[in-house]
Amino acid sequence: MRRQVARLLRRSTVLQRLVGRAAPPGRPPAFPAGTTDPAGALLPVVVFVALGVPTDALTAAAATIGRLQHRDGVAFRAFFVCDGAPFPALRGTSYPCEVLVSAGDWERLDLGEPWDVYVAARISAVRSTYRACGVLPVPVPAWSADSEPAVAAVLRSMLGGFRAGA
Repeated sequence: MRRQVARLLRRSTVLQRLVGRAAPPGRPPAFPAGTTDPAGALLPVVVFVALGVPTDALTAAAATIGRLQHRDGVAFRAFFVCDGAPFPALRGTSYPCEVLVSAGDWERLDLGEPWDVYVAARISAVRSTYRACGVLPVPVPAWSADSEPAVAAVLRSMLGGFRAGA
């Protein structure tokens, strides 16, 4: 039943508007990290690029993003782009992820175009497909608790004053 409602909500602009109006004005709703809630489909997408990021750093970044999703003014959906090695770090979350061929594998495959051109094209396609409002690289080492306020400020500026239900 829940999936049917979610599909119906995604297809109907009238229902999306009604759900948007039901949200309390002036404050984004709190959504759980990695939300798959149908109302979460109305949130803006931020793409987090984690290429060459070790598994432990990607795990820490996903945890930081989860905490940031609970803060006022930082309502968004996270989408990851990573190469294959650290992908298992995201399996325990419900974050969507585009897995790219790593730079080393790309060189071995000798596909004729530079790896950075391939990466740029894939990130551009992800951003376009999911209508992402921004792209943010995942640093190594990953964000710490001390850097969360700065990351939250960057996300707020990317979201451009997005308010759920507006």
